[in-house]
Amino acid sequence: MLRALAAQQAAPQLLAAVRAGACGALASGVLRRGLAAMVEPTAFPPADRDSFHYAVLQAPLMKEETGGSLPRFLLPYVARLGGMGGLRAPDRGEQAYQAALTAAREAQPFALLVGSGGTEQSILDLAHKYHREYCKAKHALAGELPREIYAEQACGEGATVPPLLLVAHPYANSLPSALEALARLQQARSADGYRGRIVYLPSAAQGAADDAWASLQESLKASRPLRSGVRVWHQLHRSRIGLVGQPSSWLVASTPSAGVVGSSWGPSLVDIDMQELLGGLWGTGSFKKGEVEAVVQDMLAGKFLLVDRHGLSCISVRCFDVVTAKETTGCYSLSRLLDEKVVAGCEGDVCSALGMLWGQAMTGQTPWMANIAQASQQLAIMPFVDPPNGVVKLAHCTIARSLLASHEATTHFESGLGVALKGKVPPGAVTLLRIGGKQLDQLWLEEGYVLEEAAAEGAWSPNLCRTQVRVSLLGGRPVVDGLLQRPLGNHVVMLRGHHKSLLSSYFSQFGPGFEKA
Repeated sequence: MLRALAAQQAAPQLLAAVRAGACGALASGVLRRGLAAMVEPTAFPPADRDSFHYAVLQAPLMKEETGGSLPRFLLPYVARLGGMGGLRAPDRGEQAYQAALTAAREAQPFALLVGSGGTEQSILDLAHKYHREYCKAKHALAGELPREIYAEQACGEGATVPPLLLVAHPYANSLPSALEALARLQQARSADGYRGRIVYLPSAAQGAADDAWASLQESLKASRPLRSGVRVWHQLHRSRIGLVGQPSSWLVASTPSAGVVGSSWGPSLVDIDMQELLGGLWGTGSFKKGEVEAVVQDMLAGKFLLVDRHGLSCISVRCFDVVTAKETTGCYSLSRLLDEKVVAGCEGDVCSALGMLWGQAMTGQTPWMANIAQASQQLAIMPFVDPPNGVVKLAHCTIARSLLASHEATTHFESGLGVALKGKVPPGAVTLLRIGGKQLDQLWLEEGYVLEEAAAEGAWSPNLCRTQVRVSLLGGRPVVDGLLQRPLGNHVVMLRGHHKSLLSSYFSQFGPGFEKA
């Protein structure tokens, strides 16, 4: 009741602030904090800390030999883990279990330093404890069932649980123990959804084995340009994708169910009635060049309000309903949202929204959702695919302005209404991705370069979506042939930089590709 009252009081303030041009302040958190009461507690607490929980496991014989203390060869590892922000569980009784519980309840990464051989069963027991407690907390926060009901149950069929990190070293049969335990966890993955990773650290000395320690740090730390796979797993499983209206009718291969999205990648889908957005819009039809900001303020305010009201990580709008109902478009406001680091997509395309959310989480790059079409370069009235050279042309009416070297406001391609962006993307390295398949277990992933456009070539066409980009794919013609013969859908997501190795690694270790390994 109090939340509803707070929402009623905060909504007019938000609309007024955004209409007045206060988007930057909102993005920085000033106005968002004023709307905190509007968001229901449907997710874990934010996992944005750099600390992590870990426990050291030793076999009983090893403990007897050392009198219960850590052997000397482990001390440098413990010291360096502590320097990375590791919170070590005391070596007493149930303390390792308590560390697993705390990490699970906070949706934080949990690591086990495999101190010696003979710890395989302890690893399995702690993994089960960590995963079970994670599921209990998840169900409790969702308000589905009292936590006590899950006291002796696992997550249930089809559920996914957090990856477990096993840290191994060269001594006391640590690595063999980690290998045996992870093999058992992976045998159970089809039933229990277990995922894990071994990080082998050949030395603890500063300046030694830096690649191995960097790999561990990448897996555990939040504040890195290329995000940790474990952190991203948790982030995706806390994420909420808002669908404003149903997916567009032409997206016949891009409408997975909420159950498939959640079980394969983690995010929840939130259905939002289109009237929640349309109710506050005036409609604009055509516009004058000097009125762009004024034209988009209502649309932008409405979308920001939905993001805050529903606690969204990502929003995708069935935009053509806005065109028919209000004679305006959401293109420019979606661009503004992307520049404010709110993942925003078009047409209610769930696959693209998911790809944008994942791509930004992994790389820190602002994503662009665009069409690929097929024709030849010479027929400039159409977008093209050029198989001999492995060149594709991307086109869409919205793109984050931060991705552009220059831009101008124009009208939406299909309708000639509203405000769209005609922008120039500077040359450089890019990665294209597409998530698809009935179970969202397929990934198309290619690297390439944005090509410089020469005005004399007549490369830009008024008969396409307004921002148009040519990308030369590194795989050449075979890649384009494969795209034409085995497509996953009509849209792809573009990210600045080459990230194929990083994204492929996540897909195979923590994503749906794990089940195919």
